[in-house]
Amino acid sequence: MGGGFLDTCSLSLARNLGISEIFPSFGSEEITDLLNGVYKIDAKFDKFAPNSTLKRDFEEICYAIKNHNILNFTYSGKERTAKPYAFIFRLGVWYVLCDEMGVLKTFTFEKISNLDVLEQTFSPEIKKLAQIKENKNHWFSSSPINARLRVDNTALAYLGRKKFFITQNFIDKNDKFAILAVTAAFEDEILNFAKLYLPYVKIIEPPNLQSKFEKILQDYLKNGGNL
Repeated sequence: MGGGFLDTCSLSLARNLGISEIFPSFGSEEITDLLNGVYKIDAKFDKFAPNSTLKRDFEEICYAIKNHNILNFTYSGKERTAKPYAFIFRLGVWYVLCDEMGVLKTFTFEKISNLDVLEQTFSPEIKKLAQIKENKNHWFSSSPINARLRVDNTALAYLGRKKFFITQNFIDKNDKFAILAVTAAFEDEILNFAKLYLPYVKIIEPPNLQSKFEKILQDYLKNGGNL
């Protein structure tokens, strides 16, 4: 499921992973139109869930992407000013690809708060557009994370032919499991992958990331099955 391009199987997964909560009336063609490509952001905003707190922010960011408006927002406790280039949907999560202080970064959409679309506009840089086009996964991070995942052999036929991370290589295998070494842009990328392919994937390294994942599962059970 790389960079927002969805095949039939991935589209079904995406709709089951929360996209239908944002677009309750969208059919498969409309969802594909929304997700397919870096520059094609033509959502029908009237089909958002009524009174959704995501509706306004998603609509305004889409507007800013199409019209090249600069954004102000809060993220990870910091005030940010950024130039939005694209929306990305990956492993069940929306991200906004922005230029912040000359560096391309991906921001988790639902972690953005206090959004303000400025009247000030920018001209997309040809160099950055080329960089986005060349990076098929659309992941940009100044501090990538290395991890090792244990993958059940029953899932290898599917997972082995898909590109999920910046880099990924199977480095060991026995009659039950394979070890997948990955480089990811963010912790959430690995956690979302483990959630999506539970119970076939387990995080081996770093151990603190597996602990976070187990906490997510515990909270899931306590909250009645809401990841």
